[in-house]
Amino acid sequence: MPRKHIIHPENCKNRIRESVSFCGITFTLSGKYSQEWSIMQEKDGKITVEVFPNRKTARKEFNRYKKVKFTLK
Repeated sequence: MPRKHIIHPENCKNRIRESVSFCGITFTLSGKYSQEWSIMQEKDGKITVEVFPNRKTARKEFNRYKKVKFTLK
């Protein structure tokens, strides 16, 4: 029986996956391959970071922010 593929967190790099800017607020989605994703909100030089355990929940929240962007235009 073959071994499962193991992802080691120390070998993964944190990368910026997507960035959206509107109304003076910049939302940036960044994360590793399978763990430790985050959304950074930058407004007036202040940065707020929301941390998520996986990509699925982070992407769901980020898409919610993008929907707000398109309804404001």
